[in-house]
Amino acid sequence: MESLQAIGILVVFLGMVILLMTRKISVIIALTIAAVLFCLIAGMPFMSSDASVTTIMTNVLEKGSYAMASTMGAAIFGAIFGAILNNTGISKSIIRKAAELAGDKPLPVALALLAAAALIFSGATFVGITIMVGTIALPIMMSVGISPLLAATVMLCGQALGSGLNVSTWAIYQNTFGLEMGTIGQYTPYILVPMAVTAVLMIIYHIRKEKTVRRAWAMPTKADAVEEKPVRAIALLAPIIPITIVLAFDFDVIPALMIGIIAAVVLATPKRPLQLITKCFIEGIQNVAGALAVLIGVGIIFTAVRTPEVLAVLEPVITKIAPQSPVVFILFFGVLAPLALYRGPLNMYGMGAGLAGILAAVGVNPVAAMFGLRTDAFLQVSSCPTNSQNVWVADFTKTEVNDIMKRHVVFVWPACLITAIIGAIMLF
Repeated sequence: MESLQAIGILVVFLGMVILLMTRKISVIIALTIAAVLFCLIAGMPFMSSDASVTTIMTNVLEKGSYAMASTMGAAIFGAIFGAILNNTGISKSIIRKAAELAGDKPLPVALALLAAAALIFSGATFVGITIMVGTIALPIMMSVGISPLLAATVMLCGQALGSGLNVSTWAIYQNTFGLEMGTIGQYTPYILVPMAVTAVLMIIYHIRKEKTVRRAWAMPTKADAVEEKPVRAIALLAPIIPITIVLAFDFDVIPALMIGIIAAVVLATPKRPLQLITKCFIEGIQNVAGALAVLIGVGIIFTAVRTPEVLAVLEPVITKIAPQSPVVFILFFGVLAPLALYRGPLNMYGMGAGLAGILAAVGVNPVAAMFGLRTDAFLQVSSCPTNSQNVWVADFTKTEVNDIMKRHVVFVWPACLITAIIGAIMLF
């Protein structure tokens, strides 16, 4: 009986993955439906008049909707911090300073803006910041002869690197696997250094391969120049304040982001700072609304797969295939890394939320699971056609979002494999 139930759950899981990959269904709906079907297949009643009975309504849908509350709080304050960086002019100043220092040669400009984007996104995430950075950085790159497709690559790889350093994105791994922030930070360089090297090599390869054609781009008007007055140099370090506080002083994410918000305002000294902070609170929450909806779905499926009924069905199967040896770890997170695309089973903001919950529940080394999922997150953030930022960048540069994915996979998939090998050596 349990084997039939396990097959049923697997069929539902794969079905939802296919629906997500073909964009037939939204993430939150797919995760919620999958959670309910998992529980029904495992024999859990939807509702009951007996309060002592575990039900889908109470124990999965209700409790699951706030299971990721700490992650959602971190996402909100991360978005507010990003809005502060945007509205104080810090992000714009970083991009312009990087472009000035690089001159007009394609390779220096591309590498400088890769680093600038990584710096900005280490403190800010979400599509609103992508749009702000992209409307400045992408025309600069194309004006010095960088092709639109390569400009998109630089932008999205910079965002992926910065996202890996952003403490608000670490919160989902902390919440899922019960890890300390210091532990997540300890392993971060082993994941991001190979990815940074890969991004640089990819940029160098394509700049040498492509012919550079200079393109005109709109210079800022006088009105823009008044709006975008440069901030003092010390303020350009504001994006890394939260991660520095977390790693140096072992702060929790939300207090670190609060300090970052205050520090950024103090360093940038904008007019009417209190009104600016209020505006950024509202703007930040608006920017993160879509991600919060996804996190509700993540919490629901995470709760569902950790119920005793579902675990009893899945544990015998998962323990046989879970990445608990070096070879299986490399296969799981290296060879199968593209399964992080299209909200697949290695994507923490897709069906991977259910897999992560199962791995955590059956006792897989939480550090290993975190390391592997974060390795594949770089491929997902920089390449996945379902990401809002990828769609916007493709539209702005008049390229195809699937062309961006194909270009990145050729370089980043091998990097995921190499990083998985590094993780296997360190963790097993």
